[in-house]
This record gives sequence, C-alpha cells and structure tokens, in this order.
Amino acid sequence: MAYLVEHPLAARLLADPDLAVCLKPFIKGPATVKDLAQARGISLQRAHYLVGLFLKAGLLEPVGVRRRRGRPIRLYRAVDTDFRIPRKLVPERALRALEAAQSWQVAKGPGSPRSRLRGDLTGLPQPGGAFGVRL
Repeated sequence: MAYLVEHPLAARLLADPDLAVCLKPFIKGPATVKDLAQARGISLQRAHYLVGLFLKAGLLEPVGVRRRRGRPIRLYRAVDTDFRIPRKLVPERALRALEAAQSWQVAKGPGSPRSRLRGDLTGLPQPGGAFGVRL
C-alpha cells in the first residue's frame, strides 16, 4: 500500500520531479549524503540541504551510522517507494503542470493511464483527486 503523504512540504517535494528523483538513491537500501551527490551530480552542500528537507518532510529516515575517524557518516533510507498525495496538498502551480503533462511525459499503458518522468518516476492517477508517485 502506498505511503499517504500528509505533510505539505512532502507533497511539494514529491510534486517537483527534479526533487522527487533525488530520493532514488535511498530506495535500494541505506545511503549517504555523498551517495546522493554522486548519483545526481550535485554538490555535497546541495545534497545536505536536500536530505535535510526530506527528513523534515518525513520522506527519509535515519537508519544507521558508519563509524570512521572524525565524524561518523549517517545512513538514510526512503520511507517507501510508493506515495499517495492528496490533491489538496499539491501546490497549484505543480498541479497545473502535472495535469497539463508539462512535467510528466504521458504514456498509455495497460489498465489505468500512467505517466513516465525521465525514466525515473511514475505518476499514477488516484481515486478521489489524489495522485501517486512511484520511485
């Protein structure tokens, strides 16, 4: 069952394809801030900022520490791979872009319609005006 997003910040982050894709490194298992920076080709400073946002939004959880000399390295993982976002939490601008398929490339699949985003995320229409994000 999909993780129900209740935090407005989480909805905003997941509705932005460029930010939502940054959760991918944390799906396969515990990952570090450096793993995110390398996977997405962003600076370590930007990766730290994004991890802080994802933690605040409840989309990431700390799962351990890798000991070393100096500061230990923290490990994180995503809380789920499927997210259900109530329509009322999606920022209006992002909602218009998603509905107009400006951010998501629409592709018809068997069963319900799906949208593919850069091969990394899948948007799924949900009952009751919500939409889902699958990482």
